[in-house]
Amino acid sequence: EGVEIKKHKDTFKVCVSKEIDQDSVLTSTYHTVQANGVLEKVTIKRNKHYQRLYYKRMLGTDDVMQSEETYHYATDGKTLLNSEVTYYRKNEIANIRVKTFDVNGDETKNSIAYYKKGVLYSRYTTNYEYDRDSRPTKCISTSSKDGSQLIDYYRYN
Repeated sequence: EGVEIKKHKDTFKVCVSKEIDQDSVLTSTYHTVQANGVLEKVTIKRNKHYQRLYYKRMLGTDDVMQSEETYHYATDGKTLLNSEVTYYRKNEIANIRVKTFDVNGDETKNSIAYYKKGVLYSRYTTNYEYDRDSRPTKCISTSSKDGSQLIDYYRYN
């Protein structure tokens, strides 16, 4: 039989609002007051297939941006073509990651850009190639700082 060591007061509250537009895009906004008193606001948009189109997270009463994500799909609304995720530090862009996918769902490009005080500092890009069985055959990683490249080849029996 357990003994309660410390009493916890439930201070976690969530307020949710949802709306659907004429294109069947569901927008959900969550307002949360965390246990430490910090307000968090999260907005998520999903298409009619419930695939995420957009995500944004902010903190505080002055809406300090934390992260933002966008997703683009093929005309079927289900096949992800690319995504972009932006992280913020002190309300300025810290890094942006962009991923691109082919119709098989294989990642063909991954790029991450790093920022210092809102100014682009460096970018790393990786490109992938696949065989007809969706197995990686080549990976090329490039740095914008010095132009160096790392190339990996993959072979299968």
